[in-house]
Amino acid sequence: MLESLLTFSFLFGVGSQPSSERGQTYFEVPRLQAAFAYTNEEQDSVRMALRGTDNRDSVTKKNQIELNWAYADIHSPFSSSDGNVHVDIGLVPNKWLDAQAKLWGFTYWGNDSEVLLKRYKYLSSTDLGMNAYWSFASSAQLILSAVNGEGNTKSESGPRKDVQAILAYEEESFQLAAGYLRGAYDDYDASVNLKERIMARISYLSPDMELSLEGFEAKDPSIVLTQSAMADSLDLPISPVESVKGQGASVTLGWKWSNYWAMKTRYDLLNPAVGYSLKALSSGTVALVNKLTKSMEQAFIYTRTDYQENHSLQSEIREKFLWALCYKN
Repeated sequence: MLESLLTFSFLFGVGSQPSSERGQTYFEVPRLQAAFAYTNEEQDSVRMALRGTDNRDSVTKKNQIELNWAYADIHSPFSSSDGNVHVDIGLVPNKWLDAQAKLWGFTYWGNDSEVLLKRYKYLSSTDLGMNAYWSFASSAQLILSAVNGEGNTKSESGPRKDVQAILAYEEESFQLAAGYLRGAYDDYDASVNLKERIMARISYLSPDMELSLEGFEAKDPSIVLTQSAMADSLDLPISPVESVKGQGASVTLGWKWSNYWAMKTRYDLLNPAVGYSLKALSSGTVALVNKLTKSMEQAFIYTRTDYQENHSLQSEIREKFLWALCYKN
């Protein structure tokens, strides 16, 4: 059986802060994705997604199409266990980000709409490797992953990989999850090259309301934070290279009062360099979402990010008003 899913979004924005961007308007297509899945009679499947990206070529200045994920989801060798074990192999999604994005359900209007760990570049949404799933006790699941650790932007042939474990418990109105990722960067001394993520999430779900709280702690070399523009282009000294601890939290609230109207709110707090002075940031989003048809919705969005004075060279305030239109078949 062949299935397909097309997602398209269009964005109009007006800048408010910093003052150099006040009154500036722009159009974007922040989400264009075509996903396909073929499943056989034994429930094995091959899944693939192509997406448009605004990572433009420096010469042609054209939008590009890239492979977002492509993997085999294998069930048949484990059929004796009633389908509670399966494995993904290939360019696989990060299941922590995947679950959080489904809870937030509002990631179609650009990078600022992405969930906490993806927005600030602490996790990649896809990577080459494998995910293994084990469902047990009717509502619990363990997910083990081993991936290259470089995301889907470049190949990686070094000796070090990322391993991740997620333990999740889900009921109809309640979800609880904990995750741990550990890896290392190839280019730095072993005393500072640790890559670590400790994650936790708790969520309450009802037909009219969704409330979720996520928190994490991270460790990375200081040079990686700066050169990879993590944490909204955090500025840290490149030398000497140190292991830096970061901490962040995000709370999201969705409230639906009819079949056509809902409110989405979110607040992020991030201290990307614990122990450094005035490096933190905070970000808030309020959106009014209007369901137009079964496949289409629009959103009126206000978002603001505040940076402490030593975070970087950019303005201390970034503020936008946005209108987004999303189609999903």
